[in-house]
Amino acid sequence: MTGAIFALTANMVVALLFAATYLVLSASKVARRGIRWFAASYIIGAATPASEFLVRATSYPEIFVATSFASFSLSFHVMAHGLAVYYGTALPRWLLPASFVLSLVVRAAIWGGPRNTMPYELIYQVPFAWGVGLCAVVIARAAWRRPIGRLLVAMFTVLSLHFFVKPFVAVALGTGATAKDYVASPYAMFSQAMSGILLIGTGLALLLVVVHDMLDAVRLDADVDGLSGLSNRRAFDRDAAAVLGAAHAGGRACAALLFDLDRFKAVNDDHGHAAGDAVIRAFARALEAVLPAGAITGRTGGEEFAALLPGRSAAEALASAEAVRAAVEALRFPEVDAALRVTVSGGVAAAAPGEDLPALMVRADRALYAAKAAGRNRIVAAA
Repeated sequence: MTGAIFALTANMVVALLFAATYLVLSASKVARRGIRWFAASYIIGAATPASEFLVRATSYPEIFVATSFASFSLSFHVMAHGLAVYYGTALPRWLLPASFVLSLVVRAAIWGGPRNTMPYELIYQVPFAWGVGLCAVVIARAAWRRPIGRLLVAMFTVLSLHFFVKPFVAVALGTGATAKDYVASPYAMFSQAMSGILLIGTGLALLLVVVHDMLDAVRLDADVDGLSGLSNRRAFDRDAAAVLGAAHAGGRACAALLFDLDRFKAVNDDHGHAAGDAVIRAFARALEAVLPAGAITGRTGGEEFAALLPGRSAAEALASAEAVRAAVEALRFPEVDAALRVTVSGGVAAAAPGEDLPALMVRADRALYAAKAAGRNRIVAAA
């Protein structure tokens, strides 16, 4: 009995600790939607061991027999909803409410039935297996391609399947003649320990996924220029150097492009900073739309942008830069000033064998200055 009470207490404390952890994580600016639903699931789940205590401590055990089952089932359905929100997976609006209500109907159908028999114990556990299985399905639909997603699916699947093992153990060991006798039964310690271990393991796997995704979001936030949505200077230099090195190793061509918006200070002075911001955003979108797939792009200064085109020759890179220049010349900004027009100058340099990124960008920068000196709104290729 002492061991079962310890396991019940441990399960309740662990559930509340998981809930507190998710509530703290949900306050982060990089937290995804759905994390608070995870916290809610664990708070509801903590009511299950609390109800098991109250079954023995009160004169109305039936109430807490019902809350024990209902809270356990509800916690899994809330978790499934949280996972659907977290992964952006659409579920039929009726599915989870109907599934939860059905679990209560199943429990009511065996209320007062013969304990320690296979039909009773199996029917009792099936709603829990079903609720956890829904969680596994939601994750599999959204994150199966990621190794960490497959790990999470495996954990929820094992948790679901273990509910089909428990009826056999319950019949073999005995669950007590009544609900009040459960805590003192041989089965109670096994049930609480086995479920507790698997719930903790699954909870830790889910927590690993959440923290991993948050770290990815932090890294992305640190790498992205907030105004243009392109990589910032640090991220561009890092990614471009890696791509250039891979191109050299594979014997493939590679070219760098540098762009500078012409007379950008005058845009801010004459049309306002809102217009300047609109120009930056529009140029970034034009850059992404015109350049070929696989291009590395970044905002490297106030009105300066860079791109690296792996697998592109000097002629192809020059054609891409000209396409960008033409696209910018065609931009219009009716939302800020219908009269606003902008142009861009660019420099192009094809990488020499073994040339590193700084040297390549220096040559592209010289070509850009040549374009500026030649009258702007033009592209110049480095010698």
